[in-house]
Amino acid sequence: MRVSSLLRRTSRRGPGGWTTPTLQQLVQTNTHSYTQTDGQTNPQAHRHTNTRTPPLGAAPSSEVKRAFGVDDFSMIDRQQMTLTKLFHMTMDATFKPKDPDSRVYGGDGSTQKAALREELKTMDSRITPFAHEEILNDYLKNITEISGPSGQHCDRELLRGRLVGLLFFTESERSLVFMRKLQKLHQQHRQDFVVVAISMGGKEMIDITRQHGFFHCTHRNGATWLARDAGLMIRPLTPLPRLIVVDGTTGEEITRSGLTAVITHPDTCFTAWRRGDPGHDWWDYIKTFYL
Repeated sequence: MRVSSLLRRTSRRGPGGWTTPTLQQLVQTNTHSYTQTDGQTNPQAHRHTNTRTPPLGAAPSSEVKRAFGVDDFSMIDRQQMTLTKLFHMTMDATFKPKDPDSRVYGGDGSTQKAALREELKTMDSRITPFAHEEILNDYLKNITEISGPSGQHCDRELLRGRLVGLLFFTESERSLVFMRKLQKLHQQHRQDFVVVAISMGGKEMIDITRQHGFFHCTHRNGATWLARDAGLMIRPLTPLPRLIVVDGTTGEEITRSGLTAVITHPDTCFTAWRRGDPGHDWWDYIKTFYL
């Protein structure tokens, strides 16, 4: 009995199956309730008969509406969802005409950039990089606020035009030893080099970063997403601390081996970072293994 009921509910001819979508019946019922009140027609409600509010947080897709005549993917009649139609929609989306100012024709792609900016307004900033490849490598995009050594609060504009060292540290002695070494380099190039510390320990430890003259980004202000975007992975052979040097304007990575460069070449590493080089050689990793 249970098996037959299940098959009847999920079959193509069963009630609520593919031929009569439950959601479509619900929308028709809600539309009818707008136009009828206590058996009398409400003239003020005729405006709502042919208009339907799209789902929360989503706008009707033009591709879906043109192909199936509905505003939402859930309202598509399953008998129309064929492999051939899906293939045609994919081909249309792939080979759609380019804009006149597209980069294919030597333009700057301003039309596509404007469309992407409008799309960003309706997306969560935490999933945005996975939808737009051009900002995928921006490690600093989710920073909302950083705290300065004297307690001042700054935003990302402070980092533009400078090199930024993302220092992931804990309360271990290894981290404290490296922070004292990094403090000397930071003092020499403090006009062009900003160290943003991110605590990976049990607490934020802002007092330690302020003691060394570094800036600090708390997890409430984006440090969690910064560690995710930087691809931080803690392994036995690569323990914390970790110094990742990025461009303060674009947020793109310059080197992930900032710790090795600071310890082995403290006098030349900053100039190498300016050129986009890692600032060390491969055999220098051996010198930092027992920091």
